[in-house]
Amino acid sequence: MELRVNAAPKSYNKSYFDNVRFRDPSAPEGVAWGRARLVYDGIDGIARSGVVVQRFRAAAYKPGCVRTKHGDKRLCWDMEEATGFLKLCNVAINDVLRLEQIEPDFEDLCARGGLFLTPSNSPNTAEERVLERFFINSFHPWTSAKLKPL
Repeated sequence: MELRVNAAPKSYNKSYFDNVRFRDPSAPEGVAWGRARLVYDGIDGIARSGVVVQRFRAAAYKPGCVRTKHGDKRLCWDMEEATGFLKLCNVAINDVLRLEQIEPDFEDLCARGGLFLTPSNSPNTAEERVLERFFINSFHPWTSAKLKPL
């Protein structure tokens, strides 16, 4: 099976960054998630394929959350505390396990900014990035949540 990971700031006038699940021995379960920001096939003339990702980490459980109650993963950005920017990670292409459909937690987003706040028009600030929450969409046909028994 061929896996195509996209990371484009402009594709048909919209940004197009895939989310990936990848092997990470330092992560609690041996896997981690991230948003692809750069896909490359070589460095300094040497063939070497990989993806630079902005890392997600598991977010704290939110009481009453229906999605986590049914086993969905709740994620947030993994931040560099010293800089306030998202942590970047270089992932060899062989460690990318699959694409994931990761979507914003709209309940948290609306609670902070009202009904019309969306990821595309929310403030692009360090404070907002710390507050953002995401879910792996267990209803999308190619997410790893589909691999767990029902």
